[in-house]
Amino acid sequence: MARQLNKVNGMWALKFRNLEGMEGEFNTIRVGRAWGERLQPGDRIALINARTGEQIGTAKVIRTNSGSKSLIESLNWKNNHSMLPQGNGSPEAMSALLRKRYGKMIYDNSKYATAIYLKRD
Repeated sequence: MARQLNKVNGMWALKFRNLEGMEGEFNTIRVGRAWGERLQPGDRIALINARTGEQIGTAKVIRTNSGSKSLIESLNWKNNHSMLPQGNGSPEAMSALLRKRYGKMIYDNSKYATAIYLKRD
């Protein structure tokens, strides 16, 4: 998803389709390991509404965790911004959501995922 590699005002920009659960500290899970290699704790990123392209805020990177998709989903689903509003998610629900967002082919062909923990400015 090369479109997510944009920078805004010198900050990396992450696009979000679901804008819920993005208050305080939360995480976003992205397929692959690139974001874990790209971002460092303390970096600030721009939060972008994927539907409108509008910047909706900024956040500070708290930490990143990269590993196998199943491990990242099972360890990080509870703090994911898409799961927080539901209050009853699961690693399986996280997996289904990522498969839907990335598409079956991209999701199934990716071995790794990265959880990016953010704190909203």
